[in-house]
Amino acid sequence: MEHKINLTQQVKTYKSLNIHKVFKDKMALVGCVVLILVLLLTAMAPLLTRNDPVKVDLMERLNPPSRTYPMGTDHLGRCIFARTLYGGRVSMTIAIIVLIIILTIGVSIGLLSGYMGGFIDNFIMRVIDILLAFPGLILALAIAGILGPNLMNTMIAVAAVQWVGYARIVRGMVLSIKEKDYVKIASTSGTSHTSIILRHILPNIISPIIVLATLDVGSIILRIAGLSFLGLGAQPPTPEWGAMINDGRSYIQTAPWVIFFPGAAILLVVMAFNLIGDGLRDLYDPKSV
Repeated sequence: MEHKINLTQQVKTYKSLNIHKVFKDKMALVGCVVLILVLLLTAMAPLLTRNDPVKVDLMERLNPPSRTYPMGTDHLGRCIFARTLYGGRVSMTIAIIVLIIILTIGVSIGLLSGYMGGFIDNFIMRVIDILLAFPGLILALAIAGILGPNLMNTMIAVAAVQWVGYARIVRGMVLSIKEKDYVKIASTSGTSHTSIILRHILPNIISPIIVLATLDVGSIILRIAGLSFLGLGAQPPTPEWGAMINDGRSYIQTAPWVIFFPGAAILLVVMAFNLIGDGLRDLYDPKSV
């Protein structure tokens, strides 16, 4: 009993030390502040601007930043400020949906492969090896090109490429945890496979998955923006950061604000997620105690 109490106290001390360290991590706090600010701005878009993000006004085309148009206008006279705010809604919503799809597929297949082993594990790993043999962006381009240019197909293409990394990592963690004594005892005592996975394996891999997912949101946003930039993602007149950069690439010298602001938005959001991910990685790193 005394040993159990001491172990509980050690766990509490470990968590408190790590949490204290996260609060001292200034860069992680900067990432949180930046992300919260961007989310608030995009959520309050209707209150922050009265300009229609899809309204075309050729009389106002390529206007520089002003009081009426804080970020200027594009080649069709559309307000870049409004399009950047509403585009943030599209970009980040799609990124979160894609991340959920990736986690669902990747974690499920990784758990199945690592826990079952044998033929199932070998078959799944060979499929993953084949998919990993192709460059991720090229494979996503091919899938999006075959399915057709729209946001739904872009989501499918990105999810189809990025789940393999999660499956492989989860499989490795499951193989390690499966050899622990408490898992073997649960198995020999007649506990069902589902209960072992949900009660003994999954809780022990959640923390690394959260860290990986947080770090991966930025790459998902970049990949979606890249596909939209190439014309395979959001279609006109839908405001989306990658598509906005594509629309303004011809005016980079005469009207640089057309691509600067959506590009800066992508930079800030990706940086914020990376900083938060680094902070979470330090939180869950046993070597950081």
